[in-house]
Amino acid sequence: MLVWIIGAGGLFGSALVRARAGVLRFAGTPVPWGNVAASSTVLRADLERFAGVTDEEDWAIVWAAGAGVVGTTRAALDDEAELVRRFAAAVREKRPAGRGALFLTSSAGMYAGSVAPPFDERTQPRPLNAYGAVKLLQEQAVAHELAGSVPLVVGRISTLYGPGQNLDKAQGLVTRLCLQAAMRRPIRVFVPMDTLRDYLFVDDAASTALGLLTDAVARQPADPQIRVIAAGQATSVAELVALVQRVSRTRIGVVQAPLPANGRHVIDLRLRTRHPEPRGAAPRTLLATGVRRVYDDIMRQTASGALAERHGHG
Repeated sequence: MLVWIIGAGGLFGSALVRARAGVLRFAGTPVPWGNVAASSTVLRADLERFAGVTDEEDWAIVWAAGAGVVGTTRAALDDEAELVRRFAAAVREKRPAGRGALFLTSSAGMYAGSVAPPFDERTQPRPLNAYGAVKLLQEQAVAHELAGSVPLVVGRISTLYGPGQNLDKAQGLVTRLCLQAAMRRPIRVFVPMDTLRDYLFVDDAASTALGLLTDAVARQPADPQIRVIAAGQATSVAELVALVQRVSRTRIGVVQAPLPANGRHVIDLRLRTRHPEPRGAAPRTLLATGVRRVYDDIMRQTASGALAERHGHG
């Protein structure tokens, strides 16, 4: 099966690349993200190349791109959603021969306003912010474009973490806590300490996503396959802070910062799936093991001097 990973340089995309190591993979052209028209042109051209090399073989496309986070403006999020919609329309128009499927990376954050956790595929999504709302609209737009043409798998993924997360972006609590511990700085927490989140090691998410995609290519389901991809175990911020301190062997202070006055925050975002893990999916990584890998990766960067240049001590 020839796989094309769009967004291969990101946290999730990089994990997908690792999971496909040693297997033939389609290499796309660098995309000028931030410009919808230019990005769409590049992606359409790559799609034509992709269709030309798949021949009659099985194929799969993973949309793992997206720079948007909870604090991203609605305009920027709408641009991302429009780009995905245009790409889905192009896939419908220029569908490669052979059996194929598309995996759309989405977010379980759209359950933030839902009731009766733990949330799963039967839960009605109720986004509390623009990020979750646009992700839900994005799912619907892609499903509409691909209906009757290409099988679609939508992965509503929980809170991803792992080595290689962009340290210059204010996201990823595990990474931020490990970074502060490595730099021997107080840990600043902007949410209540009893906040519950499902932390999923990124390589586990990649393994599950590829398993679901392989299954969709084989079965060619007519309806979109919505799947919650999560660790299935919630951890409070207090527990996570304590774990980072144990892993780093550093007793550093915790500064509880207030939420923004207009902030809407959900305490309990427990998740689960009603479906079995796909065949071949890797066992879930223990949170302590995953945090250790993140901390060790940051310490390697510290030893090389890379962190001191960008996040200088002080």
